[in-house]
Amino acid sequence: MEPTEPSHCPIPPHPTILLLNSRPWLYDIKVAGLKDVSDDQLLAAVGNHTDVVWLQGCWELGPYGQRHDVQDPGRLQHFKDCLPDFTEDDCIGSPYAIRQYICNPSLGTEEDLAHFRKRLAARGIALMLDFVPNHMARDSAWIEEGLFIKGRTGDTVFGRDPYSGDWTDTAQLNYWSEACRQHMLQQLLDLADRCDGLRVDMAMLCVNEVVERTWGPLLREQGFQRPAEEFWVWALPQLRRRHPDFLLLAECYEYDEILPHGTMLELLKQGFSAAYDKVIYDRSRGARSNVDVGLLKGINVTFGLITTGT
Repeated sequence: MEPTEPSHCPIPPHPTILLLNSRPWLYDIKVAGLKDVSDDQLLAAVGNHTDVVWLQGCWELGPYGQRHDVQDPGRLQHFKDCLPDFTEDDCIGSPYAIRQYICNPSLGTEEDLAHFRKRLAARGIALMLDFVPNHMARDSAWIEEGLFIKGRTGDTVFGRDPYSGDWTDTAQLNYWSEACRQHMLQQLLDLADRCDGLRVDMAMLCVNEVVERTWGPLLREQGFQRPAEEFWVWALPQLRRRHPDFLLLAECYEYDEILPHGTMLELLKQGFSAAYDKVIYDRSRGARSNVDVGLLKGINVTFGLITTGT
């Protein structure tokens, strides 16, 4: 099917979303990059009832994360539990420790990604990509730009949520910094020009009350103050002015003790098109709910996801 010129592909109110875990999918179908996917291979993946393809993990990663993963005993054991014949070559790095928002060379170039979007649009399928607002890779291209939270020793702190401990392959962005908010707005607007929707990772971590619970005392020590306006309430209308029908899907955990009226409801109120509770999503996947399939070559998971919108 001949690709058309890029434009935002229409998305129905309650779309069926297919997750394609990008690098494992390409390894599974034995092609070198997005440009090498044949029409038959694409049709076999998307079928006849997909409205949106969520192409997971398409952004550039740095070497730090992959080194970190093969040196961490806990992660190594986890990988071996997933792949009994695991070798270090199977470890491809977490798709959520992003160095910068350009196409991962394992998939191809920015032009290849744009062409893949055109091919989907020719079939009436929208392209959704990842936006990870809370953190970046430890070797992010932005690490010297003053956008990250510093600890009391002066080192950039690890990304985390209020409960689960440090994500030691990541660096925590500072949403009480005006420079960070402006920078992430520009990233958001840039990404929205390159796809039809964004799945926003851990979207609740940018909500003021969650930042307060996680980082508030440390940030106040350093002279930062809680912004008067929520980041999403400020940023999303600016995106909507450029792309009124853009799909914004928020991943979240329900933090009843922080947001007693409901995390999903709060994110919908702040401007998201739809949201999903990660706990319910994990449980729906059964015994393998905690496997980070994006880390390994040898596991490819594709499945349908129905979102619940406003």
